[in-house]
Amino acid sequence: RYLISPLHIDIYLPDHNLAIEYCGLYWHSQRANGKATDYHKNKLNRCNTVGLNLITIFEDEWLTNKELVKSILSTRLGVVSKVGARKCKLKEVTNSEVKEFINKNHLQAHTNASVNVALTYENKIVSVMSFGKSRYNKKYEWELLRFCTKQGISIVGGAQKIWKYFLNSQNPTSIISYCDLRWFTGDTYKKLGMSLLHETGPS
Repeated sequence: RYLISPLHIDIYLPDHNLAIEYCGLYWHSQRANGKATDYHKNKLNRCNTVGLNLITIFEDEWLTNKELVKSILSTRLGVVSKVGARKCKLKEVTNSEVKEFINKNHLQAHTNASVNVALTYENKIVSVMSFGKSRYNKKYEWELLRFCTKQGISIVGGAQKIWKYFLNSQNPTSIISYCDLRWFTGDTYKKLGMSLLHETGPS
């Protein structure tokens, strides 16, 4: 309770500088329990001001997608198997080839893409990045739609390898993407050389 007083956080892991919030849908509901629209965003901002990373998990995510939630937490804690991107092969794949993989390994599930680039290791897909025409901001040519890695492993340099392939093969003029700040920090985008435009409101 002292870290961002008078607010408190549910789980604090000081060795990892990580805080975790578990939000029951009723008790954290705007409609049923009167939570302000920006309640969770404000808590994230408060944690950021003291240099603390916050992950916010909603009840339905834990109940319906528990293994993926565990995998994301394990990755953030660095307790996953690591494979170097140099040991992986690149290939373009179809939506049907990656739909099941993305549904299992991405919280927002699969969405149809114009280009899907996969990394394979020992002849199995271990990471996918998908691209399509920009959906919400037509100023940009492309949108990075999904990026995910197989549960339980981390592909060191994987995002950069796929990104470089896409840039070389498609020669895009501009690319936009979106990061769910409840789960991630956006560091992957920075490693790819992207720049932050702005933060959208909670939705």
